[in-house]
Amino acid sequence: MRETDDLLSRVDHTSLFNPFSLHEIRLRGLVSTGRTDVAMRLVEQSPAPTTVVAPQWRVIELITVAHVQLLADDRGGAAESLDSAIREAATQRLPHQLQRIMRTAGARLPAQHAAASQSLEQIRSEMAA
Repeated sequence: MRETDDLLSRVDHTSLFNPFSLHEIRLRGLVSTGRTDVAMRLVEQSPAPTTVVAPQWRVIELITVAHVQLLADDRGGAAESLDSAIREAATQRLPHQLQRIMRTAGARLPAQHAAASQSLEQIRSEMAA
């Protein structure tokens, strides 16, 4: 993480290599290695997205943050993060992210699961028309 921070300070940021996308990648790594407490602290230090950040990264990050929040038993925060992710994923027409929202929400957040499912079905029906 220190090496990427150092590299970020020396190179131009791109849509894939920037503080925002690396923040999301770090969160996933911390979750995968069972370090939820560290991930939760990192959630609170989220960098602001810039014009360099591809729009779908905001959705991806919101879902990852919700996952961390659920692991930390913060259902209210997770629901809020997923509600924002659903709106953005539907607007940007990101069916894979809607599916990821459904997996993240699961049975713990049924309202968000249902909303993501409904948005996904709407996208599918529009594509079939």
